[in-house]
Amino acid sequence: MTDLPRAPAADQADAQILENSTGIDADDMYRMSLEFCRQLGEAQLCLNGHRLMHALLHRTCRSLPKWSECAMQPADGYRMPCKTIRAQLGLEKTKGNRELHEGVAALASAGMFDSLCFMHGNEWIKWRFDDVVLAILLEQHVYGLLDAGGLPLLKQPIDFQVFNHVSVRRRMKKAKLSLTVSDAAFWIGQEEPSWSRISGPFIEALRKSCEIYDLTACVMLSCSGYSRGIDTVEIRLRRKGGLWSPSTLAKGSPTLAKCIVLDPSGHRTVRPVDLEAFLEKLKSVSWDLRRLK
Repeated sequence: MTDLPRAPAADQADAQILENSTGIDADDMYRMSLEFCRQLGEAQLCLNGHRLMHALLHRTCRSLPKWSECAMQPADGYRMPCKTIRAQLGLEKTKGNRELHEGVAALASAGMFDSLCFMHGNEWIKWRFDDVVLAILLEQHVYGLLDAGGLPLLKQPIDFQVFNHVSVRRRMKKAKLSLTVSDAAFWIGQEEPSWSRISGPFIEALRKSCEIYDLTACVMLSCSGYSRGIDTVEIRLRRKGGLWSPSTLAKGSPTLAKCIVLDPSGHRTVRPVDLEAFLEKLKSVSWDLRRLK
């Protein structure tokens, strides 16, 4: 495989600024707009569809001269060895390309590519995004920088869906996102939108994103009347340099029923009335749940 062309000096300087501000090595960075994130949220991709999508997004972004809506792909698209893709996704130990074949089959019917196929005896993958889809990916209004180094941690479709949404919002000063239990149930493939049924995989998916980006999350669970019991989830993401304080993190609506605080090490369930005091204690131990007694 030939190496990608080196970026011009100005682009290298931009990459260094981004690396310093995000904590992500520049080569691991890639881009996703909120609108593209929403579209993936509506696509019921299998695990290997999500995996391959992110590998192709990363390489496409790293190959473009600029991340802007007017960026032009080569007419012939891009190529990458399957061995390289497997290594990026944490699949080095797998024999053959079964996971990548599943990914190609899932993405080929997603309507996002001009072309997507294997080459050279199934040793390479060749692809080209639809130009409209690429413009949506690089849309400038609200977007996030993603860390490809975290992709091997993601083992379920829900992991990728949560990763996408956290990635797009995590660098906001008061980063947060809201969804319904029905949204999360759809991502898991659970027909019954019950918090008790989806809470385990959802919280673990969020913990993985917190690990990748070194975040603390407050999960605010509310009963808003859309369905029986807990039906609404708001996730508030605290990072170094953000503006969330314990008091603002803890402020909830009258419908708030339960709170979960989590970081890369695990999670704790906290009553809404106790949340501010809990967060003050957590702040006193550098926001590390493992240090709380």
